Amino acid sequence: MPDRGRCRPWRWLLACVLLWAGPATGGAAVPVAVVLSKAGGIHAQTLAGLRQRLAAAGAPVRIKVLELDESGALSRATLARGRFRLLVAVGSRATQAALVHRREVPVLSVLMPEVAVRALAGLPEPGDDGRFAVIYLDQPPDRQMAFIRRLLPRARTVGVLLGRLGQGKRRLLAQAARRHGLELRAAVVEDPARTAAVIQDMVGGSDVVLAVYDPVVINARSARWLLVSAYQKQVPVIGFSRAFVRAGALASLYSSPRLVGRQAAELILEMAAAGRWRMLGPYYPRYFSVEFNRRLARALRIRLPDEEQLSRQMEGFVPDAVL
Repeated sequence: MPDRGRCRPWRWLLACVLLWAGPATGGAAVPVAVVLSKAGGIHAQTLAGLRQRLAAAGAPVRIKVLELDESGALSRATLARGRFRLLVAVGSRATQAALVHRREVPVLSVLMPEVAVRALAGLPEPGDDGRFAVIYLDQPPDRQMAFIRRLLPRARTVGVLLGRLGQGKRRLLAQAARRHGLELRAAVVEDPARTAAVIQDMVGGSDVVLAVYDPVVINARSARWLLVSAYQKQVPVIGFSRAFVRAGALASLYSSPRLVGRQAAELILEMAAAGRWRMLGPYYPRYFSVEFNRRLARALRIRLPDEEQLSRQMEGFVPDAVL
């Protein structure tokens, strides 16, 4: 499983040079707070990826980990004392707590699927005012469709299951599909009680199914329905995590928490170098990994391409921000 830490190296070299040479820090370490929804697991992995990238750059950035209180809030006094230039909120609870303070300190949310961000009511679109941005967990649609086209060159119809909040992605997915000679067949779950029936119908009319982050429609039960139905109809499923491949998907294109943390660190480097703590986001993941289910491929009589070569072909689909 190759880890695609792909970017433009000269950008980060330039950022680091500017960070040391420029007036942004005035010789003092820049204080940045990281707010964790939970202490361990994927949240800790994201923090580790962020710290590792900053350490590798030798960046004068001081990371302070903040905890939520019993009510799930952040202490305003703690924020005032820290004089933080940025709050990096890891996960949903941390994002909700940090956004209360975005007028005082800009917020970068990570480890959040797009539908979860859309569920946060009463907020501007990420990037609209420069004080709130997000690095989505979702892969960019162009990268997903390019992956499907190269993995399954004979596929023509891509099925996707969407919930109410996920319908905003429908247009972007359809446009990306057309650019790669594919047709999107979106199935929207209006009534959760009919999820199984909707999945059956969607799978039956698709050459391949793309699973997207949407905890409302893709949960433990519906994921099993999807994978079983797809296998019965000999339709491959493209997932969004290693777990999806282990459960029965043909392949997954995903960004690990460490890679998301790495991207967050590089965004911090860019802002610190510029001395301007504003963000253009939302952003899609720059870095990604590929996972294949070779046993299933043999069962479906699908010839998988070379994993390393396919990953390299995906490197061009690395948008800096969602347009």
